[in-house]
Amino acid sequence: MTLLVQMVHFLFSAYFIVLIASAVASWFPELQTNPLVNILRQLSQPYYAPFQRLLRPIQVGGILLDWSSIVAVIVYFVIQSLIFSALSNMLGGLV
Repeated sequence: MTLLVQMVHFLFSAYFIVLIASAVASWFPELQTNPLVNILRQLSQPYYAPFQRLLRPIQVGGILLDWSSIVAVIVYFVIQSLIFSALSNMLGGLV
């Protein structure tokens, strides 16, 4: 893999970890004042916000399920796949 592909892969992987960590931290109200959780939220909220505006939580039994995070992660993987496919085409299939 070329250096460009490795860098893009690293950035996608690192941001995926931020997205998942932020989503998991949101399940624990006592963590919401933690400085690390605040940083995670600041990094992930710009990506999650459009999904949260479009996809409202749904009632499942006695709880509300915020499925916007699930859809956001699926879209993230689609975007990642498209970018790596485009990189592969640009680099002549070396990815």
